Amino acid sequence: MKTSVDMAGVLDSVVLLHPEETAATIDSGNGVDISQFIGNLKVIMMVGDDSGTDPTLAAKIEHSDSESSGFTDAPNGAFEEIDGSDDDSHQAIMLDTRALKKYIRFVGTLGGSSDPKFFLSVVAVGQKQY
Repeated sequence: MKTSVDMAGVLDSVVLLHPEETAATIDSGNGVDISQFIGNLKVIMMVGDDSGTDPTLAAKIEHSDSESSGFTDAPNGAFEEIDGSDDDSHQAIMLDTRALKKYIRFVGTLGGSSDPKFFLSVVAVGQKQY
């Protein structure tokens, strides 16, 4: 006999970067409080269309004890570099919440020439303690 598991209320998500077209350096601003999450946090970067000549995107997650300053690279928080051939793709990284500080944010740097742009969004999904 198969049993089913109702995942409603078990997983939660936070948006690190709302869907937008980006240019130059992307800094999602103030950090998002992840102190209620336990275990692994899956961070998903969804990449849409790009423009410009030879656009690239180097993206990572940073963490801090403060909501607005002191951010440093999160352990295992780097995504693989994206280039113009990666339209309509996504990447996911797993972060151990025990190795993270209270706040995380998304940071990306665009490269290329002729006004490089990517359309992207970033969310984190994990289990909260109740």
